[in-house]
Amino acid sequence: MYITIDTNLKQVNFLDVTFDLSTGLLKPYRKPNDSTVYIDVDSNHPTNIIKDLPDNISKRISSVSSNKDIFDNAAPFYNEALKNSGYKQKISYSISSF
Repeated sequence: MYITIDTNLKQVNFLDVTFDLSTGLLKPYRKPNDSTVYIDVDSNHPTNIIKDLPDNISKRISSVSSNKDIFDNAAPFYNEALKNSGYKQKISYSISSF
C-alpha cells in the first residue's frame, strides 16, 4: 500500500467536494466514471426515507455548491440518477444556513 501526498495544490477533491483554493469556491465532486444509484422509489424502505430522498440530495448538493450556477451545472447528473430510480422530483437549489 502506498500513500501519496501532493502539495501546493490550488484545487483539492475531498470526498464529494472540490475545494478551489484560489477562488474560494466549492463544488460537488464525483470520481471519473462514477455511477450514482439511489434506492428505488418502489423499494421496501420506510416511506419517509423514500419521500425525503430528493430533498436531502438537494440540500447536500446545495451545501457543497458555492452558488446557484455551480449547483445548476451539477444538478442534471443527480436528476438523472433520481429519474433512473423512479423519482419524478428534481433537485432544487436552496441557500443553506450553517
